[in-house]
Amino acid sequence: MLLVAVTFVHAASTHHPLKAGALAQATTYLAAGHTNSTAVFAGGASSADCTSGFLGQVFSVNAMGKTNVIGELKVPRCGLASASVSSVGAVLFAGGNSAHGYTDTVDCFQTAHGGGSKCETKLRKPIRLSSARSWVVGTSSSQKAFFTGGYSAKKFAKSASVDAWDSVTNSMQALAPLPTGGRMFHATTVTEALSVADTATETLLWVGGGTDDNGVTNAVHALGMGAGEKWRSYALKAPRTRLAAATVSLSAANATSSEQLACFMGGEGADGGEPGWTCQGSMCYSNLVECFDSTGSLHATMKLSEGRSRLSAVGVGCKLVVAGGKTTTGFSATVDVLDLCSTTATVTAGSNPVLAEARADVAATVSADGKRVIVVGGLGTNGVSDTIDEIDV
Repeated sequence: MLLVAVTFVHAASTHHPLKAGALAQATTYLAAGHTNSTAVFAGGASSADCTSGFLGQVFSVNAMGKTNVIGELKVPRCGLASASVSSVGAVLFAGGNSAHGYTDTVDCFQTAHGGGSKCETKLRKPIRLSSARSWVVGTSSSQKAFFTGGYSAKKFAKSASVDAWDSVTNSMQALAPLPTGGRMFHATTVTEALSVADTATETLLWVGGGTDDNGVTNAVHALGMGAGEKWRSYALKAPRTRLAAATVSLSAANATSSEQLACFMGGEGADGGEPGWTCQGSMCYSNLVECFDSTGSLHATMKLSEGRSRLSAVGVGCKLVVAGGKTTTGFSATVDVLDLCSTTATVTAGSNPVLAEARADVAATVSADGKRVIVVGGLGTNGVSDTIDEIDV
């Protein structure tokens, strides 16, 4: 295992990043992604439990925290997933819960055509998931979007479905189902082995943690995109659900390739026996961050500044930006920025920045220039939030 030093750093020039703006409608359980030119958010609900108040706006957020409505989802809904496909500048929003129940609807938004994609600039192309479901989890490679698990249309039945959208053919394909059956509240990310020319030589879809039919799980699975590939099985140190995942890139000067790590962080469950778990009654929260390389080896183990679940994470180069969540004492305003390219010999904790409002279930994505992480909406002590935070990275 390679020792990776991690430093908690300030995410902005101030300890308390200013509230950058506000939504016209307080929203939670929405989805976030980015095209090659803007950060895009969609859907959500004005209710705290995603059972009513379904929203359908698709909007961008600029550097000043201002929103601009750029479209409407075909079906207003919350609990939907998003995936950003950089090669064609497209964001897909898939699944969710609507006034008519769970949906297989997929909306595709693209700022400009390119790369042979047929994804329409208007949100109307008839792409669908293989089954209707909510709380599906999305992620993407440079060429494809992936949607895994969730609740199926049969209420309270967990889904094992894995769908992949190909940006070249504009088609959705059902991949091998999750190997341990249906799963929800898991986390997903994608790693790509990149050559010096930024050509992907291996793509792995990672799925970790969550809740399956046997309860909270520590299972981690990775699926390659080559012909005949099967799921590879690994494990987190302890079972946890409602965790987050993101990919970070490690590259050295004059390197011929860039290594990407799949990192899983936070979550809740029973006390995993690892230092850093905090408990309130039978509910425990983890601060553990575990990063796997392409061989499935545990490349690094780190800790967040506090244990929490229902957090959001964004990978920006070497950095993991982790925002918000739920702790033993309530909702969290904490932002941790973990720098995996740090040369510091030890792990240190600084005065972390905070969100303008403590909340969980936020939607977060990176800005088009890669210099900011934009955090929108969520659920806090005062209910559904309209807050927009922008964090410099």
